[in-house]
Amino acid sequence: MQVTGKGILERPNQVVTVDKWAAVTPVYTLRNLSISGKHMMQRHLQSSRRGFTLLEIVVALAIFAVTLGATAQGLAYAYGLVKLQTQRVIANNDTRVVISGLRQAVAADLDTTACPDTSQKFPCLLIDYVNTFPANASAVSAMSAAAKVPFTGLYTLRSETITIALTSSTGGALVKGTNASTCTNPVYVKVTVQWLGPRGITYTEVVSTIITDQ
Repeated sequence: MQVTGKGILERPNQVVTVDKWAAVTPVYTLRNLSISGKHMMQRHLQSSRRGFTLLEIVVALAIFAVTLGATAQGLAYAYGLVKLQTQRVIANNDTRVVISGLRQAVAADLDTTACPDTSQKFPCLLIDYVNTFPANASAVSAMSAAAKVPFTGLYTLRSETITIALTSSTGGALVKGTNASTCTNPVYVKVTVQWLGPRGITYTEVVSTIITDQ
């Protein structure tokens, strides 16, 4: 058979009209597909061997540096919070050591030079305790072995100071003497601990209580 220029397919004893504008569908053979895949693989390998450009490396390093910096800052902040919490616990324990020492001084009812038996011991013993309280770690170290026992463990924080305030119920100064009716009772106690915490910031811990001999 043959196709004439007029778009007529001639066969013996048969004439078939062919639409010359019909779309021709390409036919791919296995050979064509395998060759095409081979070329794509070659191009991929060539692209892989090409490596990274300088701009890509710089961008990657910049992203890594920002991520590393943010992580380091977060870890430092978390460590600072943990350290500060530990210091607050120590400061709170120091205030309670002081209050415990004041109560023990009243309970012992010792005859001292400042508070002889001829005088009313309360609140004289509290005032004497505050007046003889060590001002810093060096003062504790200068004490005798027996005298420093009640103060062991104090002043372990950086630049720590301990302040003890004794007042009456009206906030005035304490009154002591030989007559119990004229002496201040009860006594309002406020212990303040200050120290330098993380980043050189000054922190304060305050504990208040009331002490009486009745």
